[in-house]
Amino acid sequence: MENSNIVVMDHSVKPSQTLFLGDLSRLCDEKDVMDAFKQFGEIVNVRIMRSKKDGQCLGYGFISFTSLYQAIRAKEEMNGKVLVGRQLR
Repeated sequence: MENSNIVVMDHSVKPSQTLFLGDLSRLCDEKDVMDAFKQFGEIVNVRIMRSKKDGQCLGYGFISFTSLYQAIRAKEEMNGKVLVGRQLR
């Protein structure tokens, strides 16, 4: 059988209201993220990944909103913006 490039869509997977925050400054904390993103709607959770050894920010985290619309808007408007001296992606 020939290998066809068929993609099967899984309609049980719903779009996420959680955004990945990349390239966070080592000095960034949860309050910085909340202050920068609160303009887009109600924030459910902010989680910055930290080193188990010293608690320092590992440079990435996650933010969750109450709606998909809020998450999409935040992603569109904050991608590339500077937060605590680093450009978000």
